[in-house]
Amino acid sequence: SKDIGVTILVNMGDANSFTGAIRGKLLALLFGIDTKVDEKLDFFKKEWKKQLTKLKGKIKTSIINPKSFVGQYKSDELGSLRVFLTGKRLFADFGEFTSELAEIEDPGKKRVFILLSPPWSGSFEMISEADGFLIDAAQKKYKFKKI
Repeated sequence: SKDIGVTILVNMGDANSFTGAIRGKLLALLFGIDTKVDEKLDFFKKEWKKQLTKLKGKIKTSIINPKSFVGQYKSDELGSLRVFLTGKRLFADFGEFTSELAEIEDPGKKRVFILLSPPWSGSFEMISEADGFLIDAAQKKYKFKKI
């Protein structure tokens, strides 16, 4: 009886792989069970690096006319968004967190931005529309209208 409790709250990207690796590592450390977790972690790290390299290859080096995106936006579901410039860098402030934005190459869509700053780095797209942004979070889409 080790009398141990662990809570892990993860709801992004490869959450199942990540929590599975943690569970395996704990079993190995606490009970000596060989779960091959180190191999799984190595695979997870390699795959993450591949995805990061792929993402970096899609990022444009500069944003054309970034001032056109600066302003206040509102979503019925998510609340306020403030887009602002610091020097030549564009940022999105969602109230709970702020992230630098980067424009990515995405054929077939309008201008598309991703978040660069943790914890949401590359996790969803902000698609520019005439009246604001559409956030594509895979399972749900959220509309931010410029106010």
